[in-house]
Amino acid sequence: MPAKPSGQIKTSVIKKPQKNGDTYILERRTIYDPEKKYTKVLSTKLIAKIPKGSEIPVPTRPKRGKNSVPDTKTQIVSAKRDHIGMMDIIGHIGSTSGIDNAIYSSTDLATAQKVISLARYLLATNGQSFPGILTWQYNHPLPYEL
Repeated sequence: MPAKPSGQIKTSVIKKPQKNGDTYILERRTIYDPEKKYTKVLSTKLIAKIPKGSEIPVPTRPKRGKNSVPDTKTQIVSAKRDHIGMMDIIGHIGSTSGIDNAIYSSTDLATAQKVISLARYLLATNGQSFPGILTWQYNHPLPYEL
């Protein structure tokens, strides 16, 4: 005659082989349901694994919960994103290095703007021929506008 169900939660350790050759060691909590007449699994927890070709169990890290909070305190940081293009960088280099100011001081305004525009075009296009500057300047800001 079978033993009567106690209705208590039972904990057991199970070794489950995997396809890759490792063996997982699991802790399983079960309870017997007398109405449905079967053992119901409440939870299964991975404790360790035995790698292929070894006999020593390696402990695994605990699984993080859905609402787990990291140990470090989070700080609110405000940030601003700006789109910086190639011409912005070239313009910044010219102004901070003083090249633009040297050209403006050595000649009149229109000629200085033309020289700076041609230099930026040559730098940005890797020496492409000058006839392309007319269509190129529609999408790229230059000091001298045609």
